[in-house]
Amino acid sequence: MSVEHARSGDLLAVRPDEAGQGPTGAVALVSDPLMEVMRWVLPSGREVPEHIAYGPVTIQCVSGEVELVLLGGPRRLVAGAVVYLAGGERHALRARQDSVLLVTMALVAGPDAAADAAPQPSGGPRPPHGERGRPVVDGK
Repeated sequence: MSVEHARSGDLLAVRPDEAGQGPTGAVALVSDPLMEVMRWVLPSGREVPEHIAYGPVTIQCVSGEVELVLLGGPRRLVAGAVVYLAGGERHALRARQDSVLLVTMALVAGPDAAADAAPQPSGGPRPPHGERGRPVVDGK
């Protein structure tokens, strides 16, 4: 089934109850060659395993509460909060309450072969976008 993405000038409902969407999951609202905007609906207790994005990302908490786990330690996101992550930053999410997130990603090409071989804080090579690494726990 094909999902119709927003066109320039379209108004979008971010909360799933307004959009008539199901209770959980991720939906791409905007898909463009330079960026993607997704709505993530996470029930309490749902975890998004550690991953990275090559380009910059913003995560806005529309409702609920999530814990963003970074190498430098966890951050609490509540309704109205937004966080910026630089490209290549490892992160994971844990929903502390039923939550809705608006995730905006700049789409950039992956790192070249030299960057792929560059050591990361874990000592290993940089994984491609979406590849899961070891869980981030207490900044270690």
